[in-house]
Amino acid sequence: MNTVKGKTKQKNSLPKRGTPDFQLLILTLLLVGFGLVMVFSSSSSLTLASEKFGNDPLYFLKNQIQWVVVGSVVMFTVMNIHYSKFKKWYAPIFLLTLVLLLLVAFTERTNGAKSWFNIGGLGIQPTELPKSPLFCTCLR
Repeated sequence: MNTVKGKTKQKNSLPKRGTPDFQLLILTLLLVGFGLVMVFSSSSSLTLASEKFGNDPLYFLKNQIQWVVVGSVVMFTVMNIHYSKFKKWYAPIFLLTLVLLLLVAFTERTNGAKSWFNIGGLGIQPTELPKSPLFCTCLR
């Protein structure tokens, strides 16, 4: 144990949570905002003229905003977890990713490609999952 200014500090304790990188956070929010504008501008005329989407020009924008909220909650939650805690999840995430990448070969074609799992109404593309193990690999 080390003593710092009269306080006892253990060697194995994790450092305090640092301040977030506000420049990166603002740039991320700007990109998300730009993406929302692009979704609206590219889909509003299609949905306005289509009974399939209830003639609602905001149909895809509303759907995208729901996913932005979910993604923001996940982002702010993960931002508050010290990166060293992710190291123990490296092997399970890596193995799960390998299994899903192998299983995708046995799925049905979606829009001409065998790259999606459809679970309920949610489409999952397992090629996006290797990003997490890659991040964990960089921590090692």
